[in-house]
Amino acid sequence: MTYLSGIRLTNFLPFRGEHTLELEPGIYAVLGCRDDDPRRSNWAGKTSLLWAIRFALYGQHPKRTEDEWITDGEPDGGVDLEFSDGVFVSRTRTRGKPTALRILVPDAAGQERELTGHEAQAELERRLALTDADSEATWWVEQGAAARLIQAEPAARTGIVAGWLGLAPLVTAAAWVASEVRRLVQVEQRTMGRLSGAKDALNDADPGTASMDARASMEELQAEADKLIAEERAFRLAEDARRAWAAAQREADAYKAAQRRVDALSTQLGQTPVPDAKAREAARSAAEAATQRVGAARAEVQSRRSLVTAGFSGRCPVAELDCPATAEINARRQELAKKAAAAQVEFEAAQRAADEALKLQNDHRIALGARERVVAELQVAEREVLRLRPLAAAAAQPEPPVPSIDIEHGRLQAIQREMAERRAWAEQQQRFQAQAAEAEKEIATVRLELAVHREALAILGRNGAQRVVAEGALTEIESRANALLAGAGIDLSLTVRWSREGKGLATHCDGCGSPYPTSQKVKACEVCATLRGPKLDEKLTLELSDTSGAARDLGGLAMQLAAGAWLRARRGSPWAVACLDEPFGQLDGHNKQALAAHLAGMLTTAFGLEQAFVVAHDPALLDGLPGRIKVVAGETGSSVEVEA
Repeated sequence: MTYLSGIRLTNFLPFRGEHTLELEPGIYAVLGCRDDDPRRSNWAGKTSLLWAIRFALYGQHPKRTEDEWITDGEPDGGVDLEFSDGVFVSRTRTRGKPTALRILVPDAAGQERELTGHEAQAELERRLALTDADSEATWWVEQGAAARLIQAEPAARTGIVAGWLGLAPLVTAAAWVASEVRRLVQVEQRTMGRLSGAKDALNDADPGTASMDARASMEELQAEADKLIAEERAFRLAEDARRAWAAAQREADAYKAAQRRVDALSTQLGQTPVPDAKAREAARSAAEAATQRVGAARAEVQSRRSLVTAGFSGRCPVAELDCPATAEINARRQELAKKAAAAQVEFEAAQRAADEALKLQNDHRIALGARERVVAELQVAEREVLRLRPLAAAAAQPEPPVPSIDIEHGRLQAIQREMAERRAWAEQQQRFQAQAAEAEKEIATVRLELAVHREALAILGRNGAQRVVAEGALTEIESRANALLAGAGIDLSLTVRWSREGKGLATHCDGCGSPYPTSQKVKACEVCATLRGPKLDEKLTLELSDTSGAARDLGGLAMQLAAGAWLRARRGSPWAVACLDEPFGQLDGHNKQALAAHLAGMLTTAFGLEQAFVVAHDPALLDGLPGRIKVVAGETGSSVEVEA
């Protein structure tokens, strides 16, 4: 079994600074006072000491925000716990930063393994086999909460005890199965509707042949249709032959036109003059020579013109003196002008000769182009003749006769329409039959699933496995609680009932969970047709032999301690510590003394606890407890110590 061998508080709630408690197994009375008035014990920090244990284990505390549990004015704080099996737990926080959890776990070799954060929390809960949600059902009894189980509404009480008993998986499973039953019932109803619709369609389906010869069989209709189709095919073939012959006539005409085109182009080709190669070469050479002559003449003209300048005035433009050769210079200029005029005449004659040579060369080019175009057109015409020649051969065949078959188009269409209607009706019948067969198969499957789910609901529901588990556990818890009360010499007993038969008929269906109408005349569920049984009050009740406030406190305390012992045994939890804050509540003097006198023995023997911390305002009530922890409140904070 695991208990606490040490607690260290650092700036936790009223405990400013560091405070260390070395603990032994046993029951500790937690007493409080003020250093300026020993008679005052309220707000000293007794309950805060209990909260320190729960905070270190699960991070829970009575303050609104995380920073508020740190002592006013201090930058950080925390709680360290040391277990009897060597496990060390530390939960600390610096203001404004996340709370940190660290645990040290010894292994078989004596080494310590360190875990932090979520991994540390998971390991801690695994070792204790208890979560924080289990605390209030086992080892944690808050001030004024001892009677909460007695005073709670029946539904809330059922939820609390269901949590003790671990019925949540069964409740969840039962709720899911009930929802599946409702879903399957809806599926069954929809499928039944489909089946009914398919059967109605089968009965109401009309082949649609009232205006036809209903006595004729499909085989007879098919034979008549085949005959009419054959006649129509023969008619179509004859018409196709006439169309083919007419097309051959058109192709023959096109062939003749193409042949005439070939002949015309051949004649045109023969009449198109084309200079021979020698003439074309002579024209080309003459054009080149004429072009060269023009170039030379143009150069001569330009050269002569550049030598002819305006008359010389006789004044040297450089030396600004009269030139003695003025008359000789002007005479030379006139001679050069005559030569320039002669060069111009030669240039113009060369240009006319070049123009004539180029024109002749261009005429040769035009003649060649015209011949090439005629040749190209002739080639196209010859290919068209080759293409049309085999097609035109069919024109020599005699003209096919005009078809004389009298086709009964209306009768064929009527037969085909009737056959299509009959086929559609047959396909519709097959489709409706397939739909009906599929619906019947689905209904059989759904009903099998419904039967299985209803059996499962009966097993998992409140009157099935939940009731078996609950009544067995509650019987044991009730026995333990009554033994505690009797052992303390307190004239009080309690009875626990999971459910009992009430007046009238059930309010909810046992088969699918659907609510019944308020009328008592409804004898079966409208959703799943399950027969309506008697009403069961499915709310856990706790009946006390006395109904006073003290009885409620005592009954609630006894019930929780008994439930805690049962749950720890069921979980295999080694945690053997309890925290009880003012468990004496509204008890009168006699019952307080009776409970105080037997409390230590009951906690250690009847409930298997190794260690407990019990808070009370009246120190006399706790005189019978073997250990004492004293909390003293001062101006700057509280201190705590284990009294020898």
